[in-house]
Amino acid sequence: MSKLKSALAAGIIAASGMTGGGLIASTVVAAGFISTIGSAQAACTLGAKIDKSTAVEAKAKMQKAGFTQIKELKKGCDNYWHGIAKKDGNETHVVLSPKGTVMTEGD
Repeated sequence: MSKLKSALAAGIIAASGMTGGGLIASTVVAAGFISTIGSAQAACTLGAKIDKSTAVEAKAKMQKAGFTQIKELKKGCDNYWHGIAKKDGNETHVVLSPKGTVMTEGD
């Protein structure tokens, strides 16, 4: 999706009040396209540079770091991937930084 369309979609979501504190994805139909944008990404500033990393890549890096049953992956406008996963039998919040560092939330 072009930067213009991304910005338009983010603006529509922000204007509609769907950028609450959660990471619930919102679907936008505008200007002839359909886009699903997480509210974390929808709240990004117009000049934010969202990288091209994908959920598939993020999941693979998290698995390589020993996390399993990875779910609810969401990407923020800071390019960090957030999700829920299991490690050592315990469910935890996991984060992948843009530099490829995998850590539990809060580290």
